[in-house]
Amino acid sequence: IGYKGEKELRLASRALCLYDNAGEHFRPNLEAALSPATNHLALSEALIYVFDPLQHPKFRQLCRKHSQDPQLNDDFQVVRQDEVIIEAAKRIRLKANLAEHEHFKKPLVVAVNKLDVWQHLLPNIDFSNLHPFQATGNGVTGIYANMINEASRVLRELLVQAAPEVVAACDSFCNDVTYIPISPQGCSPEVKDGNWGVRPASLKPVWAEVPLLYAISRTNCGLVPTLSSNHK
Repeated sequence: IGYKGEKELRLASRALCLYDNAGEHFRPNLEAALSPATNHLALSEALIYVFDPLQHPKFRQLCRKHSQDPQLNDDFQVVRQDEVIIEAAKRIRLKANLAEHEHFKKPLVVAVNKLDVWQHLLPNIDFSNLHPFQATGNGVTGIYANMINEASRVLRELLVQAAPEVVAACDSFCNDVTYIPISPQGCSPEVKDGNWGVRPASLKPVWAEVPLLYAISRTNCGLVPTLSSNHK
């Protein structure tokens, strides 16, 4: 679009491949059957790991003090999510020919889900009013690196207190780990007559697009630039 000539168009083209693996793919007892579904991870330029705090026992207890979200009910499933990243690290090291404790060289983005439920645990930050993107004077818009790094630092401190095993699993796998809060819905689901749903008018996503765009920016492919506060 807007380019003249085959050479210019080719230079501006990119192929973006996204793979979404379910957590079930990383159960140790299913490794043999589902291994082909996870082989691509060793070739990935960036990884995104989605952590659901409402499936973590200690995090759930902290959220219950300030939230009536139905996902905090006693019948809601709780699982060991650190086992997912541990198993993923094991398979990636195997396919990438890395030593048992060698760090993966690509960036790992940890998307901490359902911010609307646990936002009160970070009372000094309102992510809905923070803009993770920055525009320059020449019309270029990119990831605001300083803000992302500060958000990651604050969120990591919270996770060290509430879910230390998850932080330990991520840090033992990668040197380059960024924690990003997200809320794709921005509101709690409602339960009526045993059915779960969300009112469309209540949807207010917060930072839902940031993990993917940030991960793309870290691959240095040129699609999403990374900018700091001193860019004009």
